[in-house]
Amino acid sequence: MGLNKYKNDKIYVALIILFSFYRLPDGTEIQLDKDKMFDAAMNSKLYKDNYEYDSTRQQRSYDEPAKIFVINGDCLDTVMYIKNTYPNCNPVVLNMANAVSPGGGWRDGLF
Repeated sequence: MGLNKYKNDKIYVALIILFSFYRLPDGTEIQLDKDKMFDAAMNSKLYKDNYEYDSTRQQRSYDEPAKIFVINGDCLDTVMYIKNTYPNCNPVVLNMANAVSPGGGWRDGLF
């Protein structure tokens, strides 16, 4: 990825924050709440590489550990299949989609 791609991504994110909205590819405008964005930014914590996770602080609200599956398929099709097959489960989907940076920048970072 070239440096200009990262520069354009930074400008795009800055404009989204400044104007509190972004547009989907079909032109639909998505409004964002500046107060919620500010609160999220102020309450975020940067963990350094030397951070050691303290498992004693973890709150557990379940009787058994979560089961994690990695499935090569469309995320929403798969989650609907799981919900229909196992109605008492609560699947979680990590969607890395991003209109500006395909994959959400997982390989090279967003900026």
